[in-house]
Amino acid sequence: ISAVNGLLTQEFADINFAFERCLSIFPNYPRLWLDYASILMRQRRITATRRVFNRALRALPFGQHDRIWDAYLKFAVAVESVTPQTTRHIWLRYWKYVSDKKEAQSISRLIASLERCRFFDDAAQILAEVAASEEPTSMLLPSESSEGK
Repeated sequence: ISAVNGLLTQEFADINFAFERCLSIFPNYPRLWLDYASILMRQRRITATRRVFNRALRALPFGQHDRIWDAYLKFAVAVESVTPQTTRHIWLRYWKYVSDKKEAQSISRLIASLERCRFFDDAAQILAEVAASEEPTSMLLPSESSEGK
């Protein structure tokens, strides 16, 4: 019998089954989705974790997606050295989701992750989209609030 993080494989299987049952009854509770994803991450089950995050985004109302995306992006960064293609998929999906394409923190995190994973073409495409937009971003220009301080 093998163990992961001190728990036996069967114990994790039982926990996973319990989460699946709970989510089939209560799919609109982001905390359940986040806890389940966390348990799967502890098991180092990358594909299963990604699938749970994707299911959460489909099941939850759009207004609750920010809670999921925060954890999903942390997961993407955590697995980027193991599975860069998964990280790329997550960040590009996030880019489609994010409404403020000018938000400097989102852009810089996205570009940095794509560059670390060596997806330079994707990073360049995102930067081209930002540059082609009508208004300059705060990432590229100093903000008015920081001037004169």
